[in-house]
Amino acid sequence: MKHIKELDGLRGLMALWVVAGHAYEAIPSISRFIPMTLMNDFAVDVFIVLSGFVIFNYLNKNPGVSYKKYIKQRALRLFPIYLVVTALTISSIYFYRDILTDAPLSPSTEYRIYQIDVFLNDMVQHIIPHLFLLQGIIPERILHLSGTTIVGQAWSASVEWQFYLIAPFLFIFFDKVIKFPTVKKTFIIILFVIVFLIFSKLMYNKAFIGTGAGPFFVGFMSFYFLRDVYHRISTQSLILISLCTIIATILLLKKDCVGYLIWFVVFSAVLIKNKLSKENVITKLFDNKISQVIGKVSYSVYMIHMLVIYFVLYLMVSFSLPLSMYILLVPLSMVASVIISIYTYKYIEYPMMQLGKREPIAQH
Repeated sequence: MKHIKELDGLRGLMALWVVAGHAYEAIPSISRFIPMTLMNDFAVDVFIVLSGFVIFNYLNKNPGVSYKKYIKQRALRLFPIYLVVTALTISSIYFYRDILTDAPLSPSTEYRIYQIDVFLNDMVQHIIPHLFLLQGIIPERILHLSGTTIVGQAWSASVEWQFYLIAPFLFIFFDKVIKFPTVKKTFIIILFVIVFLIFSKLMYNKAFIGTGAGPFFVGFMSFYFLRDVYHRISTQSLILISLCTIIATILLLKKDCVGYLIWFVVFSAVLIKNKLSKENVITKLFDNKISQVIGKVSYSVYMIHMLVIYFVLYLMVSFSLPLSMYILLVPLSMVASVIISIYTYKYIEYPMMQLGKREPIAQH
């Protein structure tokens, strides 16, 4: 399976959605009809679907890769920029608290101050699991807000890291041990999803892998559909399956369908484009220069954007801007996050990813 560029563009636009939501909830409330975070949790659902799809695709294309090499590559993809952001956040934590105290009251102000205070009251116990991106495996009954202090948005990175640790074993089990057709395989994977969801309830931690059970399932099954079914069906059948899947998603999930709906619409559009060898409106939206650039740096955008939001908010407070001007926090944070991320990608992410791909020098 060749690289699907549209999925890079999708990841980039989802990252901007997250930035917009977090910036919007940091300004005084504009309308009670606009959701506080612009429903950006749905964008995170798409990220997790992408992870399930991409990692299974990678493992399928690299059957001989060792676990050591695989986990090294994944670690060097996730940890470098995350640890930089974590260090900057910890070193600036009192500064952030002062900004939140001085800025006009927003829907998120009290909770964000509360998060900071929870961290400050028990710094060491929060820092240790965060250093290993394992804050998601600490039940909140043991450590309050264990999954979302320090770098709050990194809860989903912890979910992904937990998935990366076990993904090769899941892939071997689903692909080699359970040699069933896709339909039967689907039911087996659904059982695993249910088990993960049960454990998630027991953990009571947003950053536990079970939180992503549903999106991971969709990612797995999208991979198996592309690999095992797609090439055997006609364009008409593909369109029919896509429409049925989209309608079923809306009817079954209702208000929780948005993230999955975005994935199915984009994924279906890509597959239909490949069948017809013709671009469509959706693929053009995600496969263009701007979307591809943002997609390439999307992980940096996701990691650094809260630092950017706090800094822009500080400037607004310093210049005593009127309340009506605070809406500018949203576009300014989005633009600044992308610009800074271009450089963090170039000097932090990319070199570390290349290091992960480098083969070890043979010892003689």
